[in-house]
Amino acid sequence: MNSVFTRDFFRIARSRLQPGGIFAQWFHIYNMPEDDLKSLLAGFSDVFPDATLWKLNDGDVLLTGVVPGGGPPSSPLTLAAMTDLLSVGVANPAYLLDLHMLNGADIARFASGAPPNSDDFPVLEFHGQRDLHAQTDVANDAALTAASHSPPPDAVARVREQIGAPERLAIAQIFEKAGSLRTSYRNYARARELDSGSLEAIAGMDRCANLPERRPGADRRLDDRVQADHRPGHTRPG
Repeated sequence: MNSVFTRDFFRIARSRLQPGGIFAQWFHIYNMPEDDLKSLLAGFSDVFPDATLWKLNDGDVLLTGVVPGGGPPSSPLTLAAMTDLLSVGVANPAYLLDLHMLNGADIARFASGAPPNSDDFPVLEFHGQRDLHAQTDVANDAALTAASHSPPPDAVARVREQIGAPERLAIAQIFEKAGSLRTSYRNYARARELDSGSLEAIAGMDRCANLPERRPGADRRLDDRVQADHRPGHTRPG
């Protein structure tokens, strides 16, 4: 899929847009070392200097780029779109703005010095198979989070000011439903910070704390139970 992640492809996409047009590109941060991540972002940033990076879940992000000019967006959500959002727990589309991670300046700074992924220099094409099983999502998520040095857009800041414990719980539940336990856990924890007595937040933290690094402990407890069941003289229930 390298050909749809090159600077050349992004240029073609931009050439098809009218002023004010928006281009959105999904990509993943797992199975991709940080150098390759920077290469992809460098190519996108070259074509869309005002790019924005959004976090979709634990391992997926969304890049958006806008062609300057044109009026403000005037395409309200259709009933079908609202139905789709409600099906995954998004009752208020405005809270999607909380997914914002980086703006154009931060993206460019993060990718500075990296060779842009391009048709002539297809970094991802040659590294993809090599890194197919590399576990990079946690490290890349931390690197992208640390790269945020600029204040968020005003619309994002306003929404975040309005998010209280109930809204933070709703956001956590969306990520939990999607299986993004790390992001869900962080949102449950923030909900508890806003409302220390929230049993729902505490229960959510408990459910989502079962991350891979904690599973060996559960496996050991299972092994102990199996060994106990096979001790001489032990009668298994049922």
